[in-house]
Amino acid sequence: MATAEEGDTVLIHYVGWLDDQTVFCDSRNEEPIELVIGENYLLPALEFALVGMGSGEEKALRLAPDHGYGYYMPDLVFTVNSGRIPPASLPEIGEKKRVTIERDDEDVEVMVMRTTEDICVVDGNHPLVGKTLNFTVSLLEVC
Repeated sequence: MATAEEGDTVLIHYVGWLDDQTVFCDSRNEEPIELVIGENYLLPALEFALVGMGSGEEKALRLAPDHGYGYYMPDLVFTVNSGRIPPASLPEIGEKKRVTIERDDEDVEVMVMRTTEDICVVDGNHPLVGKTLNFTVSLLEVC
């Protein structure tokens, strides 16, 4: 049986949950995920855990924030002029929206924290920032 190495294409399923048992992702009811180990399609630590696994193997892992989505960064909370958002798409508080930050033309998903007629205060931190992440990953096939 071949074992997975960095650079190999693999098919996997995984489930991710928080310490309070909240499941934040589960691929088991979808088509298997195809990825090349080391291309960072998923969290690098999750991909690295596949190295050395064989087809049909399952592994559990726990990722501290350092190896997940990092720690909260206050610099990612910023204000956007509401006039730059079409009124029909002005988000409600707590609604996730894709917005373009014009200074570097990069799409960034943000959480709207507060809106007024003039401004939106948004948070660009990932929703899982600062969290310890638990995963079970199943290697279905080394292609």
